[in-house]
Amino acid sequence: MKNKSSFLKILFIGILISSCSKDNKEGYESYRYELWKKCILNNYSVDFVGTQQDDGNYPDFMGFSFDRDHEGIGGIESEEVLENIDEVLQQINNFNIVLLCLGGNDLLNGIDDPQSPIDNIHLIISAIQTVQPDVTIFIEKIAPGNAELMTPEFQLKISEFNQLITNIATSQTNANSIVTAVDMNTGFTEDLLADDVHYNQEGALFIAEKYFYAISSVFNSNSTLTILPLGDSRVEGARP
Repeated sequence: MKNKSSFLKILFIGILISSCSKDNKEGYESYRYELWKKCILNNYSVDFVGTQQDDGNYPDFMGFSFDRDHEGIGGIESEEVLENIDEVLQQINNFNIVLLCLGGNDLLNGIDDPQSPIDNIHLIISAIQTVQPDVTIFIEKIAPGNAELMTPEFQLKISEFNQLITNIATSQTNANSIVTAVDMNTGFTEDLLADDVHYNQEGALFIAEKYFYAISSVFNSNSTLTILPLGDSRVEGARP
């Protein structure tokens, strides 16, 4: 994973520069705010946890202030999350839900075999289950990028990755811990994007609704949800 060609590195940097130039001007959304509002509206007690803090502008909702904690880091790949997961879990070890969005940066950065990030994700989930044996993990079948990015070759790569996500969810569910694949890909269209890969407000709501449906299928209303949102810039967001 570390031995990538110079061409692929240059290509990826070009993609990031293209995205970041627009992001810095207009920003982009995480699903977290819309999901938090849906949880509040449906009588869940919700606490986001993580070592990162979102400093964007989020209005209060129904008398509550937005919980800005998360564990999303822009540009991060699955290998880096794996390297840091033990340290994160030492600091954040009291949660009952993980929302996991990983793999997109691996694929963008020239990984040809989707099995490589899947292997890392498998180990990340194992580490989480070791610390929190009863955790429920919702893992994304990732949404596509814009039409320019989604060449037939890249579309095939994402499709293979998402099928492996379904497999890993099945294989890592056990008697104590549910792992569920949440399909963010089906029905996701380019008009839900703020740039090449990040969500606009409508895209964030689309993802939040998928997550909320999955969560509400497992946890009854009035439950206490302590949620670790874990992953990349789609988790982090960049609201002005």
